[in-house]
Amino acid sequence: FPVLAWENAGRKTTLTKVNGVYEIRTADDLRLVSYMVRNGENFSGDTLEMRADIDLEGKAWTPIGGANETSSYQFRGTFDGRGYRIYNLKSNESDYGYGGLFGSINTGTIKNLGIESGMIVGSKRTAAIAGYVGGGSLISNCYNKATVYAPTNIGSFVGYLTGKNIRIENCYNVGLISSKSYGTTVGGLIGGISSSTTGLRIKNCYSIGYFYALIGTMMGKEEADCIVENCY
Repeated sequence: FPVLAWENAGRKTTLTKVNGVYEIRTADDLRLVSYMVRNGENFSGDTLEMRADIDLEGKAWTPIGGANETSSYQFRGTFDGRGYRIYNLKSNESDYGYGGLFGSINTGTIKNLGIESGMIVGSKRTAAIAGYVGGGSLISNCYNKATVYAPTNIGSFVGYLTGKNIRIENCYNVGLISSKSYGTTVGGLIGGISSSTTGLRIKNCYSIGYFYALIGTMMGKEEADCIVENCY
């Protein structure tokens, strides 16, 4: 578990609010968010703001939210990149299938964030931004330039989503989205959408340079359940 190394080095194990906001300035701050979510803090009702570009230096990244053999944990707050970027994101989540900067979010918001470089590998539910996205979530004003690879449910922004009233808007991908098979769960933006999803809105988004469709599969959803506007 990567967090333990810098915990033992005597670094801080809690974030401090400044004017009501958690400030994320360093790679250690970002890793601490992952640690806290995996230990029960979901940041519901809280805002986290980046204050600088962050270089993860290609060190092993544990996604923010996900699952293990006994439990699951989700990010439920607002993460505002404020136009800053993340470099050299390296995630290899092969055991439980929640790969990305965020492994799992629910009623969460990720906005104003750029993934400049990196390699994200997973077994399923894998994306640069969030492997799994639940109802009431928003991904806005984000972009990806990293490479993403998984056998199934893979996209640049969301690997797999399910729930009500999810919005993805003003986002773009120019990174390589790759899979060992070219099935219907590989998408330029979203890998898979569950049959229980309703009220999904995707607006002003694009993925270029590769041959995958914007959405891998919608699992029988009717057009009324998913509105895609001004996307390519």
